[in-house]
This record gives sequence, C-alpha cells and structure tokens, in this order.
Amino acid sequence: FTPLQLSRAIYGFGAWGLTDLKVYRALCETALEKRSMLYTKGVVEILNGLYEASFLPEHVVVPLLQQASRNIDVLGCQDSVAFIFVYAKMPKEVQMSLPDLADRLISHIRYGSGKKWRYTGQDVADLFEAKQNLKIFDEHLIEFVMKQSNFFLHETTSDVFLRIWGSFAELPYKGRQQFRSHLHRRPGVQGAVEKALSEYSFSFFSNDISASKSLTRSLRAFSNAESDVSPI
Repeated sequence: FTPLQLSRAIYGFGAWGLTDLKVYRALCETALEKRSMLYTKGVVEILNGLYEASFLPEHVVVPLLQQASRNIDVLGCQDSVAFIFVYAKMPKEVQMSLPDLADRLISHIRYGSGKKWRYTGQDVADLFEAKQNLKIFDEHLIEFVMKQSNFFLHETTSDVFLRIWGSFAELPYKGRQQFRSHLHRRPGVQGAVEKALSEYSFSFFSNDISASKSLTRSLRAFSNAESDVSPI
C-alpha cells in the first residue's frame, strides 16, 4: 500500500461497513508503521474510517491523532471539520491524551473561516455537532457560518437540515439569540428555513395535516422565541 491507498482503503472499508476486525488490525499496523509518511488529510481519513467501523483502540488512534495534530495548518475547510468531528467522537480517555487539540482545531477553523472558507450543509452540521459534544461555544464561528447560510441552506438535504437545526437549538441562550438575529436580518434565509420546516413536517406527518401544521409552528417558534426556554 502507498500512503494514499492505505488511507483510502481504511476509510472506504469503514464507510462501506466492513466488520472484519482482522482486516482493520492489519491495516492499522501498517498505518502506524507508515504514519510519518502519511499526509495529514490521509490520517484524518483513516481516523474517520476507523470511527465508522467502530474500531478505536487507544494504541492506534492516539498515535494517529498525534501525527495529524502536528500539521493542522495545512488542512482546508472540509478536512478541518472532519478532523474535529472525529476527535469529538473519540472516547474521553483518547481526548484527554491530547487536551489542547480541540482548541487548536477551533482556532484553525476560525482563522480559515475568516479567509472565506465555503461551508456545505454537511460541514455545518458536523462542525456544530462536534462543538456541542466538546462543549465549545464560539460566537465568532456562528457569525462566520450564518453569513453563508443563504448558500448552504438552499443546497442541503432534509436530514442534514434537521441536524443543523437541532445543533442550533442546543446552543446556549446567547448563541440562539445570535442565530435568531441572523434569521430576522436575512429574508432569504428565513424563506429557506420556512420551506425546509414545512417540507419536513409534511413528510413526517403526511397523513395528518393538522399534526404537520402543529409541528411546523412549534419548530418555527424557536426562531422567534425571546425567552431562554428550550425549543425541544
């Protein structure tokens, strides 16, 4: 295996759902031997593949995380988000072995956002789920992301939209107010949200129109509420 073939094989097997642990053990042994030759992006792909396979032995993932953490600055938007997303999914003992990695990734993502990185809906969902899991609140990132919301909300699927909506709903009060402020200032974003909510509620309650309308009203309430009451 070349380093590129190795990273794509592990990621591909994980995404495909291969469950043969012997294969992962053999591939991981090779990955550890060649980790100094792997590109940072490739290590992130390997980590995501191992997460998809639910194969996260500490003696494998910690050295790989350490290797990838040495060159965070070379990562672009999607790879940076993929890195913090998979780090947030790691067992606590693994995260504790690299206690400053989350802050370093957030700083890099914040810097990249200021350089006009373009987020997809999937990126936003993954980023804010990771921030939620890591208990990180960053109002600057909310600001950067919401400035692009008119683009990614029109391009996203209903499943990804609901992940985004749920992540914003879980923000602390200050973050939810920041989100609502952007909605109120951007009619195009409001329209995209209204459309997505209506489509989701109709598909969810396709045989019960009154229930569909009720769900739509309750979901919309989040964007209009002024109190610090949980929307869920």
